[in-house]
Amino acid sequence: MAQPIKTALIVDDSRLARVALSKLLANRGIKVDMVGCGEEGLEHLRRHQPDIVFMDYMMPDMDGFEASRRVLADPTCHKPPIVMYTSQDTEEDRLKAAEIGISGFLSKPTTLSALDEVLQAVASGKMRPGASAAAPTPTTTSAPTAAAAKAPAADPTAPLDLQAVEEAARVAARDQSEYVALHYFEQLRDELQSSLQQVRNELGAIAQQVQGVETALAQLPEPQRIDLEELEVRLGKLAEERAESIAGGVARSAAAAAARAQAPQLIADARQAAIDAVELANLPGRLQTLVDEALPRLRRELQTLMQQDLQAALTAALDERAERLESRLLEAAEHAASAELRARSGSLLLKAALAGIVAGTVTALVIALLL
Repeated sequence: MAQPIKTALIVDDSRLARVALSKLLANRGIKVDMVGCGEEGLEHLRRHQPDIVFMDYMMPDMDGFEASRRVLADPTCHKPPIVMYTSQDTEEDRLKAAEIGISGFLSKPTTLSALDEVLQAVASGKMRPGASAAAPTPTTTSAPTAAAAKAPAADPTAPLDLQAVEEAARVAARDQSEYVALHYFEQLRDELQSSLQQVRNELGAIAQQVQGVETALAQLPEPQRIDLEELEVRLGKLAEERAESIAGGVARSAAAAAARAQAPQLIADARQAAIDAVELANLPGRLQTLVDEALPRLRRELQTLMQQDLQAALTAALDERAERLESRLLEAAEHAASAELRARSGSLLLKAALAGIVAGTVTALVIALLL
């Protein structure tokens, strides 16, 4: 008994392929859900019950065969007919699909007639869930339009409805245009994917080469910055050390030559120094003899010098006192003269007294000076 197809699930990692197939299914009144990988398809079938699944072959997480195997083996998953929607359609792939329980194949990009054949086979029960009845090989014949598929058989005697024919032709042209456009877009996508994959491979090779170069560079010792001032100082020190070494060698050579030239004189000087050393060996005894001989003479000379100094001091003292005495005698004489003048007018006794006083004063002064 025929079961109309109302819902479908498309499992494909290519957004363009999903959109292309979903448009064709939507034009036939089928509600479409889409996911991008096999794991998402499993989750969707655990929660929903579509009438058909279109499964892509090449996907990033798992391929279409593995995803179909897991769906059919999972008791929690709904198991509608699974159609492989792929550009890889070989006899080996069909045998593998039959072993798994995949219901059929639909070539990518598909034709309208191939899609309609698959839908009719599923609706009529020829493609049952888990059955291995492969879909017929797609043909290039023009597919009937959605309006023509749904329209009842035409009555040859009925008048021709030009408006209906025009509408059917317009729908067919639109579907065919969309199909052609999506077909070329799909081809372009495949070419771009192939080019991108080639570029990725080349970039991977370049990345490996760069990584190898970086590894080699990382193993090299880190270059040290050259300090010109430090280098100049070090070169200067090396030059000085070298110059000192050369000068030292020259000096040693010159010293050796000079020593060889002065050797006789040096030997004579050494001999004389040895003789002098022997003669000076009794130097303390000789010094004691000289001291013993010179000491009495030094004592006599010191006594003479002391006597001379004493006499000179006494003479100087006597001379100084004599000068003082002379000065005082002159003063006394002056006083005496004055007194004599005053005595002439006085008595003789007074004169005698004054003369005695003067004489006594002079005598006292002389004694004081002498003492």
